[in-house]
Amino acid sequence: MAFEPARMVAPDGRDCLVGSATEREQLITQGYKIAEPEPKPVARPAVERPAPADKKPTTAK
Repeated sequence: MAFEPARMVAPDGRDCLVGSATEREQLITQGYKIAEPEPKPVARPAVERPAPADKKPTTAK
């Protein structure tokens, strides 16, 4: 089974990309934490808007 690279966060806040399971375990013993996955953006539904009405200029009398 292949190891998928993972992001980890150091105790001082720096982040790094871990390339092996051995490296991940060594960093965990040094206080690193596995980074939380970034939330996916929420897709908003398209809002239908009425077409602009043709406005005729008015003349003042």
